[in-house]
Amino acid sequence: MAALCLAVGCAHPGLGGRKRDLDKARDEVQRAEASAREGRPEEAESLYRAASKDDPAGAAAWVGLGDLALDAGRLPQARKAYRRALYLAPHHPGASNGLARVLLARNEDLPEAQRLAEDALRQESPQKARILDTLFEIYRRAGRYGDAQSVSFAHYWYGRR
Repeated sequence: MAALCLAVGCAHPGLGGRKRDLDKARDEVQRAEASAREGRPEEAESLYRAASKDDPAGAAAWVGLGDLALDAGRLPQARKAYRRALYLAPHHPGASNGLARVLLARNEDLPEAQRLAEDALRQESPQKARILDTLFEIYRRAGRYGDAQSVSFAHYWYGRR
């Protein structure tokens, strides 16, 4: 019935409300990102939490909450938020890289951090430079200096594009 309504344009009570919630969540995430960039983390956190309620299946709000927690040094909260985002959107580059950064900050499980960062690098993402930084640090800590140098070179060329 819902597909038929979409095809012919009739109103379906459940569809309009869900779309409004998704639009509202998308707007809240955008406003939260702006607040975080402008140095208002409390406002950003409030907006991300609202977005996670409006779109419970969306990963973007959880990645944002993870980023805020990581930046504030709240590593257990960051880990939880990134894991939630990865549950909702496996291979999400921001969540994969964020969780890799948490593992690095806690000096835990370098092989898992490497797997996550390499997975993030394989995805299309505007955060490629940040992912390359994470991978560089993983290789450096693992004593894989040749790989670290290769990643550093890739980072240099990526930044020149």
